[in-house]
Amino acid sequence: KKDGDSYNFFHRKNVLLSSDELMIVGRHNVENILAALSLGHQIGLSLKSMVRASKDFKGLKHRLEWVVNLKGVDYFNDSKSTNSISTITAINALSEKYKSLILIAGGIAKNEDYSEMFQLISEKIDAVILIGESATLFSQRINGCPVSIVESIEQAVISSKSIAKEGAILLSPGCASFDMFVDFNERGEVFKRHVLEDSKDFL
Repeated sequence: KKDGDSYNFFHRKNVLLSSDELMIVGRHNVENILAALSLGHQIGLSLKSMVRASKDFKGLKHRLEWVVNLKGVDYFNDSKSTNSISTITAINALSEKYKSLILIAGGIAKNEDYSEMFQLISEKIDAVILIGESATLFSQRINGCPVSIVESIEQAVISSKSIAKEGAILLSPGCASFDMFVDFNERGEVFKRHVLEDSKDFL
């Protein structure tokens, strides 16, 4: 649900947990937590312990990983997104919670049809900052929101910081990383480092 609504987990008509209490975002993650709680309950695990673990679970590194909140803006590292489907999933997940979204994308495009991703960007993204080999091609295909091209992750962070007033900034490249980085792990770590290095400017 969107714009302040949340999902509640019930057991015998009692609320066990609200999705607002989770550190991970997106309906798909809510469904994963629900499945885990149901399975754990069936095999006799403590509901209290499972609820506590659900609240503490931060998700996987580089997969819609929450980095920090700076001056009311949440930063998410989804560097593991190396194709359009992953970026579509990330955008849909965050758009359930945030009214304003800025996307950092680009790299080496896969041999796939990005049309659905471009359409979703036009519908749900407020601004796009592109990096890497695919930046020019992507910029020609994205309509409906401002698009800029920068040379590095550092510049992308600086640019997104200057634009964002609320909501979230999402690194979800939709592309391979090898034009600029060793792998998606390095790309994600570099993004996080620059976000956190700049944090003093927000505080």
